[in-house]
Amino acid sequence: MPQPIRIRFDGGQIVKVEGGGQVSENIREALEGSSEVQYPGYYPGPGMGWLEELALGTDPKVGPAGPLRRRSGMVQLAFGTDRYNLVCDTEPTPPTHHRDIDCFYYVTVEIDGELLDDKGHLTVLDDAEVRRVASRFPEADALLQEDWIPDFDPDTQSINYPSLE
Repeated sequence: MPQPIRIRFDGGQIVKVEGGGQVSENIREALEGSSEVQYPGYYPGPGMGWLEELALGTDPKVGPAGPLRRRSGMVQLAFGTDRYNLVCDTEPTPPTHHRDIDCFYYVTVEIDGELLDDKGHLTVLDDAEVRRVASRFPEADALLQEDWIPDFDPDTQSINYPSLE
């Protein structure tokens, strides 16, 4: 994301997009352009702003060699219309608009008032019960500590990856 963005979902559908510069503008245009289209399949209403995928990385040991989407605190979400959703081979199907937004670094995720991800840190790693269970293993603190915290450069909007040699 080139600029901070806030996407609010309600009832499984995008209801508000704030910030994000051109990315937000593209999302808003896609939502407005399909607001009256009822896509076939499991969509409960018209439009393409339906949440289709939400993945929260949970592995604090994933480093810059990846797979990054599994690193604790990383988020991948997709919304739109199923890219494989066809009614049948003989009837035209409205064009699909599946949008992936992958690998947020330093993302904050709150669901129903509960903070799940705080600036890229998976908060459950600090949970007392998780810490209690981990204490059965040697070096429990090291077990739950992220091995790699991405070095994000806000000026270039990029991650400074360490040398993997």
